[in-house]
Amino acid sequence: MLKSLRYLSVLIFAFVLAACYEVNEDVVVNENGGGVFESRMDMGKLLDLAQAFIGDEEVTSSGLDRPMDTVISMQSIIDSADEAQRAKIAWMKDGKVALKLNMKEKLLKIDVRIPYQNAGQLEQLMESQGTIMNNTMTGLWKSDQKPANNSNPDDAGMSDLVGVYDVKIANGLISRKVDTVKFKEFMLKPMVSDLKKMIEQGIEITYTTNFKLPRIVKNVTNPLLKVSDDKRTVTLKYNLLEIVNDPAKFAYSIEY
Repeated sequence: MLKSLRYLSVLIFAFVLAACYEVNEDVVVNENGGGVFESRMDMGKLLDLAQAFIGDEEVTSSGLDRPMDTVISMQSIIDSADEAQRAKIAWMKDGKVALKLNMKEKLLKIDVRIPYQNAGQLEQLMESQGTIMNNTMTGLWKSDQKPANNSNPDDAGMSDLVGVYDVKIANGLISRKVDTVKFKEFMLKPMVSDLKKMIEQGIEITYTTNFKLPRIVKNVTNPLLKVSDDKRTVTLKYNLLEIVNDPAKFAYSIEY
C-alpha cells in the first residue's frame, strides 16, 4: 500500500490544478466555540487522466489497480511536516484522513476530519484549507524523500485561492473578507493566466461549505449564502476558480 500512496500523492500534486475535483466542507460550530471541520474531496475524474498519463503497466506495478480504503492520523502527517509547520498545526493531532481509491470504479475520495477547540483554531482551518490538503498528500509519502513534485512556489494553487481571504470568528459571527495584499500578491503569480483560461473554457472546481450553527441565523450579507428552513445551517456553493476574477463576490458575514 505504501508504494501506491506515494504514487498517488505525486499524481494528485500533478493534476490538482486540472480542476479534476470538487470540495464539500462541513463546519460544525458548538455553543462552547469548539466543533468539527470536515472537508471531502471527490477526485474521481482524476483517474482517467492519471491512467492515460502513466499507462496501464505502471498502474499495475505501482499497486494503484488494487482498491484502497484506509484511515491516516493527522499526527503522522504532522510528523512529516517541517519544524515550523509542525508547531503551527500540532493541535490538529486528533484529526483523521480517510482515503478511498478504486481505479476500476473511478473512485478517489479524500475526507479530512479535524476537531477544533476555539475560534482561533477554526480561523486557521478556514484560512488554510488548501495548505492542509497539500500537507495531507505530502504526509502520505512515508520516506525521507519528498514526492517528485514539479510545482513552482511561484505558481498559484488551491491554497493560494482560498488564502486570499481574512477570516474572523467570534461568538455569533463568522466573516470572510478579501485580504487585498494577499490578493495582489496572488495575481502576480505566473499561473494566474492559466487559471483565467480555465474559467473561459467553462472549467469549474465546485466548492461547497455548510456552516452548522448552534443558534438561529440572524443575518447573512451575501445573497449566495443559502439559509436552511430551520435557520441553523448556511450553505455557500461556488466555482473556486472565479475567485481569480472577483474575490469580493465570495466574501460574507454570518450572524447567529
